[in-house]
Amino acid sequence: LRSNQIIIVVSSERIRELPYENAAQAISRLPGIHLSGSKVVIRGIEPKLNKILVNGIEMPSTESANRATDLGTISANMLSGTEVYKTLTPDMEADAIGGVVNLRLREAQPGFHYSVTAQGTYNTQENYLGKYLFWGDVSNRFLNDRLGVLLNVNYTKAKTSTDRYTKGYTNIASSTEFWDG
Repeated sequence: LRSNQIIIVVSSERIRELPYENAAQAISRLPGIHLSGSKVVIRGIEPKLNKILVNGIEMPSTESANRATDLGTISANMLSGTEVYKTLTPDMEADAIGGVVNLRLREAQPGFHYSVTAQGTYNTQENYLGKYLFWGDVSNRFLNDRLGVLLNVNYTKAKTSTDRYTKGYTNIASSTEFWDG
């Protein structure tokens, strides 16, 4: 309660409790955080004013016009945890007004390990097998546990919306037409 820094830490077990497809969705359930597409908005401050780190190293921007970073490309299955810093302290870089998100990636555990996860949805009204995903990973360590290999495979299929919005107008007097859609 007396801390001068607000930090939210989420473990890998908590991330795996819900079916997140990517790192952005895994972070979006935290208080004070929402998404703009797959970019993180911390306390209402736009994504270009936040900093994204991967294991403490700054992740480059995925935008050409600003420094916003799209987290939709990072699988939630690869995360061992996340840390969200909503306030900066003197020991941190001062180039993130909104906050800092540090994604901690999983490491290969000693010995041979594998896991498979499958999730799916079914809509009884439409008789439709909807979104489904498969996650699989295999890991092992070699050379007296100095080298680790973690192979992760993800496959997702989702029915996206086909809704379409069209706007336009017609000026009958001069036969000028405009359509955007």
